[in-house]
Amino acid sequence: MSEKTIIQRILRGAVAALVAGVLLLPVAQAKDVPINVDFTGTGHYGVMPDPDPFALPPPNVVSADAKGSFGAMSTVIISNFVPQPPPAPVPRCKSPTHFYFLIGYANAVTSFKDGSQIFARGELSDLGWMCLDPGTGEFFGESYGEFVGGTGRFEGAGGPYTSPFEGRNLYFPFVGVEPFPYGPEFALISIKGSILGTVTFD
Repeated sequence: MSEKTIIQRILRGAVAALVAGVLLLPVAQAKDVPINVDFTGTGHYGVMPDPDPFALPPPNVVSADAKGSFGAMSTVIISNFVPQPPPAPVPRCKSPTHFYFLIGYANAVTSFKDGSQIFARGELSDLGWMCLDPGTGEFFGESYGEFVGGTGRFEGAGGPYTSPFEGRNLYFPFVGVEPFPYGPEFALISIKGSILGTVTFD
């Protein structure tokens, strides 16, 4: 066997080994990380709700402090609630006399101490809902959506979430044509809830 043949065989073996090694390398995979966050905050309406029950619902802005997965954070949520014809569905609502809403949209930006942010988006569906007791102003419901990217640690992040929430309207100007009998002359809301789901990192 000539020296040239030996060198060619050695080179072919080296190339084959390199190719095999590349094929055996682990393929980059998305990483799923559970998220469990509790938040507490206040909300208000961007504009006063219209007494016309068929009018487009106004935006609602919630600012909240939060803690849980990924460290301390704050969140801002902009949403609206689309009224549905009575009676309210039971047992989802505690009484058929409750006002029942579907969530038209629920978009959020959550900011972390290191400057990272994660974005979330919820859209109208039969899944996102809220029940409101017109006698007390107490409300509760659930929002569903997706994480849609972010900045810093959450660049390109995705994944589904569920957000159960509850609270009280300290003042809500009108439901139908009747004002609620409580609260100051400002649409102020107390709210608390959770964000449960999965953050997927590419």
